[in-house]
Amino acid sequence: MSVRVNVLQLPDLKLLAQPEACIGQQIIFYAQADSASSYTWQPGDIHSAVFTSVINGKSGEFAAYKASIEGINGCMNSDSILIRIAENCEIKKAGDVEVHIYPNPSEGNFSVMLSCIATQMVDISISSMDNKLIFLTENISVSGVRVIPIHLPDAAQGTYSILVRGNSGSLKDKIIIR
Repeated sequence: MSVRVNVLQLPDLKLLAQPEACIGQQIIFYAQADSASSYTWQPGDIHSAVFTSVINGKSGEFAAYKASIEGINGCMNSDSILIRIAENCEIKKAGDVEVHIYPNPSEGNFSVMLSCIATQMVDISISSMDNKLIFLTENISVSGVRVIPIHLPDAAQGTYSILVRGNSGSLKDKIIIR
């Protein structure tokens, strides 16, 4: 007698959110899944891929969030994310788009996390202090949370200007490459 076992694959899940937030700040979480038919967030008991929450706690602590999904094949998976509660709070925005650049300073490899509730088109440009354009990416569609990895391995050490321009406004900030 033989037994046939059918092994189903777990749905792939990755949670995205900015790595730190201020007390009282509303942030957007996004569950990126390959085959989810349902979502559950904790805390919050929300049942969608995008979830917003107001950060509570003490500076320097972490707020924990977890999402569970059920794949279209009935298999379940979960992931969790920790958000550091910032001690020095400054929320940076390009209009309706929250912008978080990390790590900064970096060695030329960093990420720009963009988050918004309504879909926005965003452009990111980076220039040297003498206004030479060294990086440009345009027409990035952002709905929920989107992380844009940036690699500038040939950039000299120093301070650079980053411009994030969205439909509803822009943000100019500095990045440091060491």
